[in-house]
Amino acid sequence: MSLYARFPDLYRRVFPLRPVVVERVVAAVGPPPRAILDLGCGPGDLAGALAARGYHVTGVDLDADMIAAARRAYPTAVFHRRDLREVGRLAGPFAAAVCVGNVLPHVPAADLPAFLADLARLLPPGAAWLVQTVNWDALAGSPSYTFPVKELGDGRTCHRSYTRLPDGGVRFRLAVLAEDGAVLHDGAVTLHPCPSDELDRCHAAAGFRREARWADFAGSPFVPDRPGGCVTLYRRTGGGDSSSG
Repeated sequence: MSLYARFPDLYRRVFPLRPVVVERVVAAVGPPPRAILDLGCGPGDLAGALAARGYHVTGVDLDADMIAAARRAYPTAVFHRRDLREVGRLAGPFAAAVCVGNVLPHVPAADLPAFLADLARLLPPGAAWLVQTVNWDALAGSPSYTFPVKELGDGRTCHRSYTRLPDGGVRFRLAVLAEDGAVLHDGAVTLHPCPSDELDRCHAAAGFRREARWADFAGSPFVPDRPGGCVTLYRRTGGGDSSSG
């Protein structure tokens, strides 16, 4: 089974949308109305929250169940079932783009430059591109990593782990268990780690300048050797600007 198949309801328990995420996006994008592209939108909660504030939001996700759930819950936003590598097929331009959650590492490293080039063509100079991943710097060289168990309520727990693959990829496994140990969900997907310096290099080559980087959406300092998150705000430049801040 795909990691995300038949997962929208549990997704909201495991990865709830927090107000601080919405506020960080709004601060980066600027006031509405603006057209925002939400890549890896899942069940559409962020897209719906932004649409409620007056933004014109287009959400993209590969999983059919996620897109169906998003369309039911948030009819004022537009949703497409599509691989991130097909972003160039969308009709732009967009004033900004966001990718919340560890979604970008689903794109194979060999395809990342083309994806970013396609995205850049959809954004005007100065447009915000806010992307979140785990802190791959801190996990570099580790054969495996197990996340702390997450309590979901009603006796349910979420168990997540990474296992390094021989080709450099990472197998991400997520399981949700009931109080009696019954498995409510168990799936896995291959991710493609991208350390922060490589992320910046690929973005600079595609015409993005790094404006800021934090460990989370609250703005905590990013520490490369500390496991956690990596939230980066890039700006579309007029060309291949390799500077960063």
